Amino acid sequence: MRRRGFTLIELLIVIAVVGALLAIAAGTLQRYLQTLRLNESARITANILTEARSRAIRRSEAFSLELTGDRVRIRDADGTMIKEVEVPHRAQVSPQTTVHFTGRGLPDRQYVFRVSTARGSRNVTLLTTGKVVIP
Repeated sequence: MRRRGFTLIELLIVIAVVGALLAIAAGTLQRYLQTLRLNESARITANILTEARSRAIRRSEAFSLELTGDRVRIRDADGTMIKEVEVPHRAQVSPQTTVHFTGRGLPDRQYVFRVSTARGSRNVTLLTTGKVVIP
């Protein structure tokens, strides 16, 4: 009589091989997700810079943008807070500073911000033309 199926040893070997492959893939996946989170934090910082500039242009009045670690705030010419955004994934933005936009949407100077998470950091550059670049 011929038996069909797998022996217990064969099943254990397959489970061990699959487990080893999953362990390798999990580490790679974790690093990939951390990189995605860092990129998202940098994009959100760039978007809020662009939004402050757009508001200044639309209203033809000065706006300022405060960057304080994990928070970014847009303020109008009177100092009234218009919007506050928390940078996601426990990211920190440095240096902590205030960017002033003219009514034409031009910043007072060029800035380079560093958005940092546990995975690493990315630069977000605000050019004197008002363009925001993530190199």
